[in-house]
Amino acid sequence: GPLNSSLPNNNNNNDRKASSASTTNNVFSLTRSTLPSTSLLMKRLGHILAVSSSAIFLLLVFPLLCHSAIHDARQGRTDFAAFYSAAAFVVITLVLSV
Repeated sequence: GPLNSSLPNNNNNNDRKASSASTTNNVFSLTRSTLPSTSLLMKRLGHILAVSSSAIFLLLVFPLLCHSAIHDARQGRTDFAAFYSAAAFVVITLVLSV
C-alpha cells in the first residue's frame, strides 16, 4: 500500500550491489578459466633443454675446468687450480640437480 511506497526501497539497492559483485566475480572467474595451461610441447621442450644443457656442461665444461686445474697446479698456481677445481664441483652439482 501507500505505507510501503513511502519507505525507501533498500531491496533494490542490495540487489544491485549483489549483482555487481557477482558480475565482478564472474569476470575474474572467466579470466582464470581462459588463461592457457602449460602445453605438452612446452613441457617436452623444457625437458629437452634441461637434458641438453646438462650434457653440454658435463661433456664440455667439466673436462675443460679439470684440464685448467691440472695445468695450473703443474705450473705452481695453486690458487687458480683450487678455483677451477671448485668450479668443476659446482658444475657437477648443477648437473645432478637437474
